[in-house]
Amino acid sequence: MSAFDVRDLLQAASRTDGQAVAPPTPQRVSARRNETISPVVLADSVRIGEFVLILGLGVAVRSLFPACAAAVSFSHLVAAASVAVLAVVLFQMADAYRIDAVRSFPRTGLRVGLAWTATLLTAGAYRALSGAADPCGLSWLVTLYGLGLGLLLAGRFALSRIIAAQTREGRFDRRTAIVGGGAIAEDLIRALDAQPDSGIRIVGVFDDRGDQRSDAVVAGYPKLGTVDDLVAYARATRLDLIVFTIPVTAEDRILQMLAKLWVLPIDIRLSAQASKLRLRPRAYSYLGSVPVLDVFDRPMAD
Repeated sequence: MSAFDVRDLLQAASRTDGQAVAPPTPQRVSARRNETISPVVLADSVRIGEFVLILGLGVAVRSLFPACAAAVSFSHLVAAASVAVLAVVLFQMADAYRIDAVRSFPRTGLRVGLAWTATLLTAGAYRALSGAADPCGLSWLVTLYGLGLGLLLAGRFALSRIIAAQTREGRFDRRTAIVGGGAIAEDLIRALDAQPDSGIRIVGVFDDRGDQRSDAVVAGYPKLGTVDDLVAYARATRLDLIVFTIPVTAEDRILQMLAKLWVLPIDIRLSAQASKLRLRPRAYSYLGSVPVLDVFDRPMAD
């Protein structure tokens, strides 16, 4: 039996803690949605911005050498575009466009620097192996590397400050439902609440276990029902993320719940905070500093 019926769930849609609040009016809901910024749109904007920056810089650098400026041709535009494309691809492979990476300059600055170095080394190796007869090619690559590295890191630093400030204002908040209960869920919630810039806004807890085995309130957040109720909840109000706090070893239980939730266009993650199984760091994504395993990504995001 559910802890709440569907009407109870709809009334609880705007709760962020254990205290009840009045249901939001349509105007308030619309305003709140308009105030949020999609991480996907942000990532695409950064990709495009860095591509244009590198392409423009690649063309502009040739004007620094009078002997080369007069020889700018379509092939040089192609070379600059190729460097820009390769750089963006390597940045993507280095996870430099994730919202947590964009927000944290120390974490992503090194990745961007290494990826940019790999880009120019690859371009230099191609030039050497192809035997391209461009007297300005080497000077162009060296200058592009130095100026590009400085501009990319400066841009990332400025962007990280802006995004961190916007995150504290709730512009990147992801409405998140916690599935599971007990000490594991409580520890996860407290870890997320301890990070004001995590971008996570918990709406409540959902647990299939009966009321005798599951608390009505977990770390200050109400239990809103079971997984079946979560499906109805997600269809009735905006929900961005579902986080399982069930042990990884409980495969059957996780699969049973996923069978009900996979139809929802929502990101689903499995908390790895309490797991004794340790994987390679790249196997995890992070909610703030909390490690999670990616289970499902929404099929069509923004």
